[in-house]
Amino acid sequence: MVTRISPGEKLKIFVSSKGHELRAERERVISAISEDMRFDAVFFEGFGARPGKPMDECLKEVRGSDFYIGIFWNQYSRPTEQEYKEAREGGKPCLIYIKNVDEPQRDKELSALLKEIEQSHFYSGFQTPKELASRVKEDLAREITRLIKQVRQNVVQGIEDGISTIKGLFQAYNLKDGVAAVNSLVDNLVKFAELHCRVFEWKELHDNLLALFDSFLQFFIEAKGDEVNIEYAYDMWQPSRKKIHTKLIPFTEDVTYIGDTYDVDGIPFVQKVAADIEKIQAGIDEALDEKSDPGIRRLAGELDYYLREYSGRTNVYLKDAATGMNFLPNELRKQIQTIEDLAARPGLPDSSMAVNKLVEGLEKLTEYQSCLSEWIELHDLLQGLDTSFAQFFIEVKRRGKIDIESAKDGWLPCRKQIEEGLVPFWKNVQLIGDAYEEDEDGKPCGGEPWLVSMVEMQRRIDQALETEFRKTLRRRTGELDYSIDIRLDQANKKLKETIGFINDLCTELRGRIQQ
Repeated sequence: MVTRISPGEKLKIFVSSKGHELRAERERVISAISEDMRFDAVFFEGFGARPGKPMDECLKEVRGSDFYIGIFWNQYSRPTEQEYKEAREGGKPCLIYIKNVDEPQRDKELSALLKEIEQSHFYSGFQTPKELASRVKEDLAREITRLIKQVRQNVVQGIEDGISTIKGLFQAYNLKDGVAAVNSLVDNLVKFAELHCRVFEWKELHDNLLALFDSFLQFFIEAKGDEVNIEYAYDMWQPSRKKIHTKLIPFTEDVTYIGDTYDVDGIPFVQKVAADIEKIQAGIDEALDEKSDPGIRRLAGELDYYLREYSGRTNVYLKDAATGMNFLPNELRKQIQTIEDLAARPGLPDSSMAVNKLVEGLEKLTEYQSCLSEWIELHDLLQGLDTSFAQFFIEVKRRGKIDIESAKDGWLPCRKQIEEGLVPFWKNVQLIGDAYEEDEDGKPCGGEPWLVSMVEMQRRIDQALETEFRKTLRRRTGELDYSIDIRLDQANKKLKETIGFINDLCTELRGRIQQ
């Protein structure tokens, strides 16, 4: 049974099969899990040297994993059978895949095992490694979504049952201070839920601005060139124009919780964002129609400034709203301690089970909040790197010969973001991935593979700038640009998952505890 699953966790997926017979299938599945889904694929070949016996180490890893994936074909493997039975007996969700289901050459021992498996699991057949990898991703995504929903419901149910039972006890024994303590707890939970709704809307606005900035970048590069190709610039502008009218403006008109945040001039911030961007968009349309190079350049620069300014400020508001929820752990601990003390008074029935349910539910809620804080910080760091890198990218990728000294100046903020932002963050990360480690020489020796590779890319760009190899610099810059985009997209998805999860939990919790 998966008990620790949440959207921020990096789940461990154990992959079990007869090794050499299904090598290609194992490689595709491991890649799908670790590279595409960003989970930890646990497999025998990746164990390294260990002090224990091979089978003992395998079974230990099965027990420590969240899911078991069993892949079978023709040949029987006793270790694979032991791994499967360990997973089944431990209550792990088991996903079973059989190659060529009606295979006539299958070992008798394996045929017997598969008959036993069929009594407990609905398996999936497959023919090719590609088909298998696709099915594994679909099945894992479905099962994880289902289990996350189940965990969320369990948290809400535990909190609701605990509050209802304890409040009923206090009311029955006329403990007014106890009832007041429970009501105060409910008020704080409702406040937490409403604050989270603000986080949710700030995140949506931030995403809209980032999506607009991404589509705007190619137009901006063309507008800042020595001579603007009007036809090309017009084509490059259309995706940004569409995002403004179909995404950004409709969202700003429908906000519910963040419309009360005012700019320095007394105008609601969300309205100001929409008005300023819509005004510049109309100006760019006009400059393109008039084929005015100076107008295009000026307005492209203005929009670049506003997108950076407003996405940065939106991110600050997002972080402020998330920080506003950080009151929860200490406040709840105090209130829970008060409730526990009151419930333990002599003469009252034993309510430890209800108190424990409530404590467990609130601890999970606190854990999700901590997880959200880490995702927000990571997303902020990657966004900062992406923003500073954009200027360096434009300098390196623009037409003509690269000005190395200018490129070096543009690279310094990016280098600083990696060395003083991302690396220290990952050294101290607790919930959303493996902590970054360095050996005695300061070289990466552990942590998330993507960060290790990003540190190496940084070193290669440093080297290309020192040697002034312009062709190499362009290639390395493109590699890092791709890596930043991929990681930012993944962090953004995880952040949205976590925000969405907590939002659903809060909405359900608020509705039930206010009844």
